[in-house]
Amino acid sequence: MSAETIAKAPIGNIPRESLLIARRTMTNLLRRPDIVTFIFVQPIIFLLLFIYVLGGAIDIPGLDYTNFAMPGIILSTLIFDAPATAIGLNEDLSKGVLDRFRSLPIHRASVVVGRMLYDAARALMITTIIVGVGYAIGFRYTGGFANALLAIFLSWLFAVAVAWGSAIIGLVVPSPEAVQAAVFTGIFPLVFVSSIYVTVGSMPGWLQPIAKYNPITIVSDAARELSLGDQMEVAIQQGLGGDGNPWAAAGWSLVLIAVFVFLAVRQYQKLP
Repeated sequence: MSAETIAKAPIGNIPRESLLIARRTMTNLLRRPDIVTFIFVQPIIFLLLFIYVLGGAIDIPGLDYTNFAMPGIILSTLIFDAPATAIGLNEDLSKGVLDRFRSLPIHRASVVVGRMLYDAARALMITTIIVGVGYAIGFRYTGGFANALLAIFLSWLFAVAVAWGSAIIGLVVPSPEAVQAAVFTGIFPLVFVSSIYVTVGSMPGWLQPIAKYNPITIVSDAARELSLGDQMEVAIQQGLGGDGNPWAAAGWSLVLIAVFVFLAVRQYQKLP
């Protein structure tokens, strides 16, 4: 197949081609039970450690820490899973899988989009598990069913944005080990300097403005307010939480997705 034919692959085929690549990625995952176990057990361990080990040392007046932390922990779990996109793409690149894809008469964007569809579906499965475990240990959505779904959607949407950002790193950095280090080096400060685990007001004064305008704080506050409803309204009045804005949270995610999609697809097309 000539390079010219591949370059002219119809853009209208991207949805079908992306679904096929996503199915290929999911099939490969299901053939690795060790990886499947790690993917779904690690978030549970992470949740239990924060609730039962660190939660006892964090006091949120008027709120049970489990209820306060769960919306943020759902978000952080999905964010910490997002680097799998970068690692997966980098492994495919280093093993020559992407070279074989590029020799096929498919649109180049389909390869990256297909990987993202798989990761987005995996994020939904992880969310379901985390929410189930959260309910088992006492967490409850008190803001209503529709708001609960919106809170989950906002967290998932932001995680998709982070995954697209990590995809760029996966296509640039030379090895899976370096990819993991690069992605987590960027993610860790942003996650912990946010309102995911503690209130912004509990941080040192010089750090509070950084945490307040951190996009992760904006998404976390919106998800928490939607999840807890009146409980969070009282906490906000007491200065224990930010005034979460779902529109701002969704806006940040969509802008980041638009920028990162463009850069990721462009970087893939630039591969030698």
